[in-house]
Amino acid sequence: PGAAFAACVLVNLQDAPVDAANYYMSDNQGFGLFTFHGVPRKNFYAMKAFRRLLDTPLRAEAAGALPDRLVLCAGLNRGKTEAGVLVVNYRFEGRPVRLDVRGLPWGGPTTFELSVVDAARNLEAARSGALPAEGLDLSAELKAPAVGLLKLRPEADRSSFLIFPPESAYFPSLLISEFTPDISALV
Repeated sequence: PGAAFAACVLVNLQDAPVDAANYYMSDNQGFGLFTFHGVPRKNFYAMKAFRRLLDTPLRAEAAGALPDRLVLCAGLNRGKTEAGVLVVNYRFEGRPVRLDVRGLPWGGPTTFELSVVDAARNLEAARSGALPAEGLDLSAELKAPAVGLLKLRPEADRSSFLIFPPESAYFPSLLISEFTPDISALV
């Protein structure tokens, strides 16, 4: 649960009135990034997932997150050829976690790659493929506690996207806009 908690805090800090935040526990018992022998812990991989989200620095406007259970942060790269969504399931259970993606700027088929930090994986690829028209169900890969980094790209090179929740599942909607602040300026 430590990795999901750390990632949940990082995402929630993005819209908090905070100028700076620090993580001081690099090797402190179970909360550190590394063991006493320098082996990365789950918290390290959660931080690494957040860092990879910064490759898509144009912030998304997110609505409907549950700040202490299920949070997300999204962005688009400057070339508008890739979108990134960090989904953190800290303690959200009982309902499916699904994404219904519409209005991608590249307007054609989209591929996705989902990397996960959980009890069994250290930011490893969990699933990839063509983005289904009916939406992407993340329930199997993101059982609490888990951190998921979703990368979306045009199938062929050709980028504000909108993610809507399907009617039967809970998930906040996202809107990426060129007019929102740069995520890297908020970190």
